Amino acid sequence: MSNKSKELATFILGAAVGMAIGYFINSDKKEEFLSTIKEKAGKIREGIEDQLEKGKEMLDELASKGKAKANKAEKSLDGQ
Repeated sequence: MSNKSKELATFILGAAVGMAIGYFINSDKKEEFLSTIKEKAGKIREGIEDQLEKGKEMLDELASKGKAKANKAEKSLDGQ
């Protein structure tokens, strides 16, 4: 697929999404639509926060293991 075809497909997709959002915002289902969007955004945020917390825990664990190995290596060098 050429770059121009990809750009055109992206433009059409973006226009369709924009039209759908515009339709819902101007319809009677506006509040329901916005509520759904807020709910899904909240779930995504929670998922990201959970993953960040797991990442921090993993980094702390790796740092702890690295310090332990460095201390062990230092003691082994001191003993020579």
